[in-house]
Amino acid sequence: MIINNGCIYVESESQDIVYCIFVLEHIPNFEPVINEITRVLKLGGKYFLTIDIDLMCNFELGNEKYKKLQDKFLKKYFQK
Repeated sequence: MIINNGCIYVESESQDIVYCIFVLEHIPNFEPVINEITRVLKLGGKYFLTIDIDLMCNFELGNEKYKKLQDKFLKKYFQK
């Protein structure tokens, strides 16, 4: 699955699993990507996210963007 300009070209609620490996920290405005991921995941689907972090707990994403990702999107879309 490929995202182009914030769009995933698959049907809504059609994917059992979506993974995003070391990508979000490189996207200045990642909100549309998170919205698309939640759109294409089936109810109960799994989302695997990894971000770059070093041994000193420094995020390439940066603390401010990580907190925004965590607070605004992950908690909103991926709560149990």
